[in-house]
Amino acid sequence: FKRNQDRLTHIAVLKGGYTWGLGRGLQTDFKVKYINDVDGRSKAISVDDYQGHLLLARAETSYPFTDRLRGTLGYELNYWNEKNRSAIVENSTYATYKTVKHKWFAGLRYRFGGADFKYVIEYLRKDQSRRDVDDTTDVLAPQKWRVVRSKATLEVAW
Repeated sequence: FKRNQDRLTHIAVLKGGYTWGLGRGLQTDFKVKYINDVDGRSKAISVDDYQGHLLLARAETSYPFTDRLRGTLGYELNYWNEKNRSAIVENSTYATYKTVKHKWFAGLRYRFGGADFKYVIEYLRKDQSRRDVDDTTDVLAPQKWRVVRSKATLEVAW
């Protein structure tokens, strides 16, 4: 374990799904996760204590076009509020990070015997502010990401 670590983390998860009686069986799934993360770090320095609240939510709808081909559409939200996430060496202070990430995605999955081919395309929008402990002044420039990415995988079982 790292030195100066006094960590306590609570994680709560709720997930579920429902198959609608439409066509071949339209399916809706969701997952919500909350993480409360506390790290006292150094007992000698009280201003370095980390407090993180992370919320992750995902919903998707999929439809089996055939026995082998399934399409999926979905959305995911990540919200992170992290007090004293990292030290700013230049002015000996800690930054509070707030991150909001939106992800929209679409995918196809084709199964044939022991082979599973998947293709996903995503649009990712992530905004991050890095402010002082009082959340009043930017200590580092805000960051923004706008990304389109895709991924194809082939899994084979034998």
